[in-house]
Order: sequence, then structure tokens, then C-alpha cells
Amino acid sequence: MYTFEDTEFEWKQNGRGNFVCLRDDSLEATVFANRIGMWQIVLNGQPFARLVKDEYFRSPEEAKTRAEYILSGRASYETVQMIPRPY
Repeated sequence: MYTFEDTEFEWKQNGRGNFVCLRDDSLEATVFANRIGMWQIVLNGQPFARLVKDEYFRSPEEAKTRAEYILSGRASYETVQMIPRPY
């Protein structure tokens, strides 16, 4: 469970057009456009990242706001799919 209350998140756009959320130089989340152009959230963690399932957004701003609510502990996300890291 993520509980970063009273934390400001820094978002940066990477070379692929995705947005990454940093906190204290740690990668916390990624917001990306899927194959049909809807935006989704990946919560980064060790050893697995978790895709927030069944949540799709029309803009990266909407997805980033939702990710911040999840990371700050202000929102629930009951269905999360484990994704193995490629390394």
C-alpha cells in the first residue's frame, strides 16, 4: 500500500511520451497511452510493477491525478495485475 500523504509528486515526460512520477528520486508510477490511445497507470515497485486494471483515462492529466490519489493513500485500487520486470 502506498501512503505518501502530504507529498508533492514530480512528473516528467520521457522520450516515449509517457509520464513518470518521481518522489525523492524514486520512480513511483508511470502513466502511458495504450494501443487504443487511452491512458493507464503502472505503479512501480520491487520486484514487480502493478498495472491498475480496468481504469482508462482520456488524458494524461486525468491519469496522473488518479495516480497521485492512489500513491497518497486517498484512493483504493482493488484490482491490480502483477507485471514481471524485463530484467
